[in-house]
Amino acid sequence: MLELNAPMTGKSIPMAQVPDETFATDVMGKGVAVDPTDGLVVAPCDGVITAIATTLHAVCLAAQGGVEILLHIGIDTVDLAGKGFTCYVQKGQQVKQGERLMKLDLKRCRKANLSPISPMVVIDPENYELEYLCGDCTAGKTTLITVR
Repeated sequence: MLELNAPMTGKSIPMAQVPDETFATDVMGKGVAVDPTDGLVVAPCDGVITAIATTLHAVCLAAQGGVEILLHIGIDTVDLAGKGFTCYVQKGQQVKQGERLMKLDLKRCRKANLSPISPMVVIDPENYELEYLCGDCTAGKTTLITVR
């Protein structure tokens, strides 16, 4: 069993409510999203950073048992071209649950009329049994997905 904690503080919502069809229809995988009140993004579990988008809007990590997780920071934030993001990690780095990964300037995101809603997706969900929790969440502390 693997517990994935909230990558951001705010309110977690079902993927179907994400304002992006690719995520809302589980094309990228299954999970939940966080409507953040704070732009800090932390590791949802211990793992290894496997990819960081050049525009810093997404980061992937591999957890125990080969579970791959995509953290997509905001919707259409690729359009910011990296502006408004701060990255604290690099590809291949080992991270601990709760360790800071990224920061998104929420004011800049909203000023560009982009949604800060941030999906946390388990890639290849058919290999696992997933349980979700939605509601208020605290980065690094509230379990949002249990993977079995």
